[in-house]
Amino acid sequence: MTLIKDAFDVAGRLVVKVGSSLLIDAKGGVNDDWLRALAEDIVSLKSKGVDTIVVSSGAVAVGRRRLGLSTGLRLEQKQAASAVGQTHLMNAWREAFEATKLAPQ
Repeated sequence: MTLIKDAFDVAGRLVVKVGSSLLIDAKGGVNDDWLRALAEDIVSLKSKGVDTIVVSSGAVAVGRRRLGLSTGLRLEQKQAASAVGQTHLMNAWREAFEATKLAPQ
C-alpha cells in the first residue's frame, strides 16, 4: 500500500479509464449498479484528497442498442450511435454521482 500511496503523492492525480466491457451490460445498456459502486469509490478517493479524473468509453455501444443497430457498423453509423449514446452515458454518470451526493465536475 505504501507504493501506491507514494505514487499518488508524486503524481497528485489518478486517471480512471472505464472501458465499454465494464460499463455496458450483456443487453447493451449501462451497468448502473457497477457504475454507482465506482462513483462511490471515486467520491471516497476525492474525500481523501486524491485528484481523480474519469475517462469513459461506451457511447457507441449504448447508442447502438438505443438505435437497434448490430455490430459491424459503417463509420456514419458509429458516429450516429456515439451521438445518441453519449447523452445516455452522461446521464448515467450524472445519476451515479448524484446518488453519492457529489456532482461530477
